[in-house]
Amino acid sequence: MGCGDEGSGALAAPEVDAVDSPTNADPLTLEGSALAGATVEVRGGADAVASAVVDDTGRFAVDVALRADARQTLLISQRAGGEESPATELDVVHDGTAPEAPEVDPPATPTRRDALMLAGAAEAGATIEVRGGADEVATGGVDAEGRFELAVRLRTELAMLTQNELEVVAVDAAGNASAAAMVTVVHNPNLPLEAPTLDETPAATRERTLTLRGDTEPGAEVLVDGGAEATEGRADETGRFLVEVTLRPNTAHTLRVIARHPETGVASPAAMRSVVHDDIAPEPPNVDPLASPTGAESALAAGASEPGAAIEVSGGEADALGTADEAGAFRVLVPLVADRVNTLAFVARDAAGNASEPTVVEVEQDGSLPTPVEVEPVPSPTATNPITLRGRTEADATLQVSGGATPVEVVADGEGRFTAEVTLEANARSELRVARVGSEVETVIVVVHDDLAPDAPVVDPVASPTGSRDVTLTGSAEPGARVNVSGGEAAAAGDVGESGRWVVPVRIAEDAETTLTLVASDRAGNASAPLELAIAHSSSVPAAPSVDDPAPAPTNVAAHVVSGSVAEARAGLSVEVRGGAETAMAEVSAETGAFSVDVALAANTENVLEVVVLEGALESAPAFVSIVHDDIAPDAPDAGAISVGSPGGLGCLLRGSVNVTGGAGAVEAQGRVRIENVTAETGRTASADGEGSFSGSVPACDGDLLSLTVMDAAGNASEATEIAVGD
Repeated sequence: MGCGDEGSGALAAPEVDAVDSPTNADPLTLEGSALAGATVEVRGGADAVASAVVDDTGRFAVDVALRADARQTLLISQRAGGEESPATELDVVHDGTAPEAPEVDPPATPTRRDALMLAGAAEAGATIEVRGGADEVATGGVDAEGRFELAVRLRTELAMLTQNELEVVAVDAAGNASAAAMVTVVHNPNLPLEAPTLDETPAATRERTLTLRGDTEPGAEVLVDGGAEATEGRADETGRFLVEVTLRPNTAHTLRVIARHPETGVASPAAMRSVVHDDIAPEPPNVDPLASPTGAESALAAGASEPGAAIEVSGGEADALGTADEAGAFRVLVPLVADRVNTLAFVARDAAGNASEPTVVEVEQDGSLPTPVEVEPVPSPTATNPITLRGRTEADATLQVSGGATPVEVVADGEGRFTAEVTLEANARSELRVARVGSEVETVIVVVHDDLAPDAPVVDPVASPTGSRDVTLTGSAEPGARVNVSGGEAAAAGDVGESGRWVVPVRIAEDAETTLTLVASDRAGNASAPLELAIAHSSSVPAAPSVDDPAPAPTNVAAHVVSGSVAEARAGLSVEVRGGAETAMAEVSAETGAFSVDVALAANTENVLEVVVLEGALESAPAFVSIVHDDIAPDAPDAGAISVGSPGGLGCLLRGSVNVTGGAGAVEAQGRVRIENVTAETGRTASADGEGSFSGSVPACDGDLLSLTVMDAAGNASEATEIAVGD
C-alpha cells in the first residue's frame, strides 16, 4: 500500500506524475497521488511553500510558481496528523525566453513545383513550424549545428499564379515560439521546367552502364542524350528518378539530361554530366632502379605511369600507395621486410578502376649492412646541368657519385651533410649511384636532362569569324608538355597527352579580333617559340555547334562517332560532318539539342572534320574535330640501333637493372616501347621521343632473352625484336 495509507506505517513520499522539462509554464501544475486528506507541500520554487489538499480519491494538484529561466529542484512531501513524509525530488528547468526568429535561406521563387525544400538556421534542437502552404502546418527539426531543412507543399491553382505567404516559426523544447520569419513563394504553373538536379557520378568508369539518379518535377519524363543511345525514364511522386545509360566504349561522353512534362511536352533546360568510359588497363608502371641489397628499412621507389593513376605496392612489410602526378611521375615510400628479399609488385590503377599488370622488383634488405646515403629528391626532367645533390650520411664520410658524365667525390661535414655538383649526360637519362667509399651499399637516383626546347604547338583549324565567344583550341605538341595560351579574356592552359594531342578552351572578346599567343613548355621548363593566332568574333554569325571531344586520340577503327550539342534546341536542325571519307549527317534532338554522327574516316591520314548545323538553307560557323586514322603497325624495333647494358645485382639469383637504350630511328617516333624479359617473365615500358629514341631498364642477368615491341598512338603493335643480354 503506497502513499501512506492507513495501516502502512510511516507516511510515504508522494508519487508525482511526470512533467515536461524544460517548461515555460509558470506556475507549473504538479499532479500526483498521496494520502487522502493529507496536505501536499512543495518547496524549492519561487515561493517558500506551495500546498494543496489531497482529495478523497488520493489525487492532488498543486500550482508551483517557478524561478524564471532557472533550474530548480522541487521537494514534494505530504503532511498528515502532525507527521511529514520524506520528500520526492523533481528537477525542473524553467525557460520562458523565446528563440530568435529563424533565418530562412532564399527559396527559388517563382517556381512551377508544388513543393520545395525550405532550409535555414535556427536555435539548435528547436522544432520548425511552417504555416501558409498547402498543409495546415509543416514541421521539421533543427540539428545540433543549428540548421534545418524541411519539405513544404505549396498552394497551387491550375494556370494561375498563387502567392504562398509562409510563416516560419521556431519552437524550443520548452514550448516557446519565436517571432515568425515571413517568406513569400509564388507558384507559377506556366514557368518552364527547371533543369533536373543530378546526384554525384564518377568522372570515369569501366562499366558500360551508368546509373543516373536525381530530382526533378514529380511525374516528369526524363530524357538522356549523349550516351550510346538515347534513353528515358520517369520521376516518381517525390520527383526522384533513375535512368540507366549505356556508354560508348572507351570514349568521353557529355550527357544531357532534360525533364519533360508528360502532358504539355514542355521541356526543361539540360543538366550536363561528363563521364569517360575506360576499360583499358594502364601500362605497368616503370620503376626506376632500386639499390639492392640495402640496409635501409624502407625503399623510396620512383618512376612513371599513367598520369593520375594510383600506384599500389605490395610485397613489403606493409602495402604502400602513391599517386602519379599530371606528368605521370610518382614516388612511393615502401617499408621493407627485414633480412629477406622483398618481391615488390607495383600496380597502376586508373580513375576508372582498371589495374595494370604488375611490375615486379626484387629488393634485398640486409640489416647487417650500413644505412644507405640519404639523398634529397631532385627535379627530373631538368634543363639544369650540372645539378646539385644534397643529403646526409655518416660524419666526415667520403662519397662517390657515379653514373653522370664524370665521377664525383665529396666529403661530408662533421654533421654528415654533403653537397655534390654532378654533371649529367646531356639530353639523356642518367642513373646516378651514390655510395660511401669502400661500401657496396648504393643509393640510386634517376635524373633525365633535357635542355631542348619543344617545337611551337600546332593548332587545328579554327572558325573565324565565329559567333561563339567560347572557343576550344586543339592541336598537337610534344607529349607531356603544357600549352599555355595568353591574349584571351583570361590565361588558359592544357596538358599534352601521350598521343601528342591537346585541348585548351579560351574566351575571346565580343565583336572584335583577338590575337592569342600559344607557347609549349616541357616538363624540364624549356619553352617553345610563340605561335600567334587571330580569331574574330561576330554576333551576326550563327554559333558553331559544341563537340564533346574536339581532339580524340589517333585510332585504328574505320569510323568515329562525333557527338555534341547545339546552343538552342528546336525542331528542324541537322548536323553535317565533312572531311572524312564521305560526308555524314544526323538530326539534332529537338528536345535536348544533342547529336551523334557516325563518320567514316579517310584511311591512314589526319581527318580534319568540319561540323556545321543546318536549318534549311542556313548554315552555322563550323566546329572542328581533328582525328588521325592509322591501322598500319609500326616496324619492329631496329636491333642495330639498340644497346643493352651490363647487368648488376647477384646474377640470375637476384637480377639487377639493365639499361636498354635505342638511338634515333630505333622505333617509331612517339611510340610506347615494351621491354619484356621473356626468361624472367617481367617487363617495363618506355616512351620514344620525336626521333624514335628511347631509354628504359629491366631486371635481367646474362643470357636472359629480351623481347621488344613498339605500339603507336592508334594502338597498332609491331612484331617483336629479340635481343639476348650479354651478346
